Amino acid sequence: MKASPTVGQSPRMVIFAITYDDSMGIPGSEEVALSRPRAIYAWMRCHGWLFRPLLLLAVLVTLGVVTFFLFDALEPGSYPAQINSAIIGSLVTVFIAFSVAIVALWSQFAQRHDARRLERVRHDSRQRRAIQVGRMRIPDIIAIRSARKGVDLREICPIEWHWNPDPRPLSDDARREVEAVLPSLQEKAEKRGVVLTNGPRVDLVRAIPFMKTSTQEVKAGGRKDLAGLRLEVSSGEYFDFVSTAARLEAKAAAGEGTVREFLNVHIDCIEEIHRLPFLASMGSGTVVLTKDQQLVVGIRGNTYIASGARSGDYAVDSPRKVHFIAEGMLPDDISTADDPSEIASRRGLEEELNIGLTRGCTGRVVEHAATGFFLDTLRMQPCFSYFAQIDQTFDELHTCHVMAPDSWEASNLVALPFSLERRDMRQLLLGSHPDYELASNHAAAMLWFALIYRFGFTAVRDYLTTPFLLEK
Repeated sequence: MKASPTVGQSPRMVIFAITYDDSMGIPGSEEVALSRPRAIYAWMRCHGWLFRPLLLLAVLVTLGVVTFFLFDALEPGSYPAQINSAIIGSLVTVFIAFSVAIVALWSQFAQRHDARRLERVRHDSRQRRAIQVGRMRIPDIIAIRSARKGVDLREICPIEWHWNPDPRPLSDDARREVEAVLPSLQEKAEKRGVVLTNGPRVDLVRAIPFMKTSTQEVKAGGRKDLAGLRLEVSSGEYFDFVSTAARLEAKAAAGEGTVREFLNVHIDCIEEIHRLPFLASMGSGTVVLTKDQQLVVGIRGNTYIASGARSGDYAVDSPRKVHFIAEGMLPDDISTADDPSEIASRRGLEEELNIGLTRGCTGRVVEHAATGFFLDTLRMQPCFSYFAQIDQTFDELHTCHVMAPDSWEASNLVALPFSLERRDMRQLLLGSHPDYELASNHAAAMLWFALIYRFGFTAVRDYLTTPFLLEK
């Protein structure tokens, strides 16, 4: 959108603010014209965290130069000379304090630089349909939003949840596919002793971006706008999901080609999720860190895993495949007072590890943060990822988790040191670990977002890119 100055007017900088009219349900726009000096001043205010230290440095340097030349010009022992000496002493103290402040400034600069690089990775994942950094590639994943080092995702991306009472209708072709394939899936699961049960699921019907002004003061002063997401959700059936979305690359039973081709499923971003002819079953996964800094991974038991769409109807477990806590979101998780994705995450911790706040739980969560939101294009499944640190050591968790009602979902728990400096962690993310491999691209995405939250993008990227670090 452009605006040209009229005849007789000086050029102006025009800013367009996009707003969302919730009452009308349509976006609107508001034009604000600023003169160039005011626009420059506004830009400097937004970057005050940088200009204020530079201005202070300029003042200190100027005073230092002036007092240095006055030191020889003034008569020794005179009152002006004593004042000048006192100023020099004060400047030395201020310079020392300024040097300490520069460290904090550099840290803030690094955080902003990290945010820009992370945004570039997010944009590239949409183009590539994969998260790719250095030697790491997580296929069929589009990063929608990502947390930063030590910053919860919801602090930089407000999420609004809205319940839609009308379920998304399956298209006629999708219904035909469900009716054609579901009996065979149930028969195969029964023969292999795999648990496959139906149940309600949360369907992401629509995702609408919006801008929200933060109510918290920024360190640099003033306020800031945050890019958020308004998620409209409804209910759906798990059997509909496993018969369609969970097997998009399998041969269509009710038509020609793959299920993706038969149902014409081609979605490039979360904003197009409403175009799906079947439900987009939402998930919530959690990476767990113990008190003694061990990453907890579980070897899957005999349960249905919708992660084998490229190789067959469902995943084949092996002693090598490991996963994190993963839960499908349920309609009961939806609440106007809480974040349903967080409720699902905490429910998974309680049901699979016996970690929570209810009576009978043997451990507690001491840190719980949302680390990412991504779209799995292989199954057209939007998922939230979480990071949870608990108050138990791994040995304590390994002993007590068997009391959890769904502990059978993992045949065993494994501990890996949660450190970039350890080769195990990098090998697990790169798919080159000698003993274990992540069971799905979901698990790889959860680990990626957890590492970003704990160590920061630059550190993770360096360890995935620099050859000598990879070979340690």
